[in-house]
Amino acid sequence: MSSRLTSLAIALLCFASTSATGRENQVLPADFPDRADLETFPIALSLSAVNRRITKSGCGTANDDMSALGLSSGLLTRPSGGDGLYVDKGRLADGARWYAMRNTSEPDILYCGIVVSKADQGTQVSFVGVPQRNFQSAVAAVEAGNFFCKCKQLSR
Repeated sequence: MSSRLTSLAIALLCFASTSATGRENQVLPADFPDRADLETFPIALSLSAVNRRITKSGCGTANDDMSALGLSSGLLTRPSGGDGLYVDKGRLADGARWYAMRNTSEPDILYCGIVVSKADQGTQVSFVGVPQRNFQSAVAAVEAGNFFCKCKQLSR
């Protein structure tokens, strides 16, 4: 019995150390600018609420925008083959999260992306692949929960 407990304890310690290391080693993708160079915008929603709005978007039933097609192909999962768009994601050591819309046939191409991090009051949001003139529209799209539905429009 004690050997079973010892084995279980070792397995749990290995899992915990692997999980912690994995989180700490995540960095922004190479096609994202350094976070210090990104302009941030405050949103009066909690970080968890913003993450839920991004990941549970109803974009799959939206118009024929390229991002809607990507989200209907499998939000946050890379489609298993063929062409299609997908939302790549990651978490940084400080708890910030990033999301990027990519194409399976050319995953090095970033259509648009977002970095969200906890702030004193709400969430800080930064955009990648969105021209500065569209930042306020992008903030509104994040608040509405349809940022990736509007990816094509916002990236112009």
